[in-house]
Amino acid sequence: MRLSKKQIYRRRFKKVILIFFLFLIFYLFLIKAKKIIIKSGIFTLRKVYANASLEDLVFLKNKFLGKSIFLADLSYMARYISAHHPEFEKVKVKRRFPDRVIIEIVPKRPYAQCKIGSFYYLIDREGVIISQPHSLPYGDKIIIYAGYKRPEEVKIGKRLNLDNFKHIKELIDYLKADEFFSHHSVESIHGYTLNDIWFDLDGIKVKIGNSDYRRRLRILKQIIIPRFRTDWQKISYIDLRFKDPVVGYRR
Repeated sequence: MRLSKKQIYRRRFKKVILIFFLFLIFYLFLIKAKKIIIKSGIFTLRKVYANASLEDLVFLKNKFLGKSIFLADLSYMARYISAHHPEFEKVKVKRRFPDRVIIEIVPKRPYAQCKIGSFYYLIDREGVIISQPHSLPYGDKIIIYAGYKRPEEVKIGKRLNLDNFKHIKELIDYLKADEFFSHHSVESIHGYTLNDIWFDLDGIKVKIGNSDYRRRLRILKQIIIPRFRTDWQKISYIDLRFKDPVVGYRR
């Protein structure tokens, strides 16, 4: 028997109503289940771990421990730690069911170190301090000696407004990019005066100035070093700022 259009519409309407009520029942069931799960002691947050030493953990534990793990605001934790620790590159916060939160921290890679007063500080590429003061140099990181506008406090998270830092960074980038110089000791770069920027190469003062670093370093590695290799330990300084490089011997 062929159904009329009116009967077809009625059947469709009944199906829509039935589907609607099924979804409503399912939705109410999820809400009830969520409340039961949240209130369940199984999912009570009991531990917060981090892969680095953090004083902030005390605050975060006081704020979230004892609550449901589902109510732990992971985004808030990540933002809070990032705001208090500019020395961190990334902060990831994850739930580990049933009762713990894991904080994964990726520290910034030091770009160089700078000596301020009697102490050494690791800095990132933007000149922001990312370490505590140290009385001795940090490993093999290039030491920057330069004038600076002293901030209110020299501490982690503060940016050092180093004189000529733009040129110093450019020189560091060229030195790091060229594998040739990885076989030599580049201990420090001195940038107190713009036109007199120089760096220490194997204990030799190399005056390079503030421009044309690619060409000047090429002259150094392709001409100067090979030519004076046998007298290398006798050289006091090399000046690459002029058209004809100058090599000075120790007296």
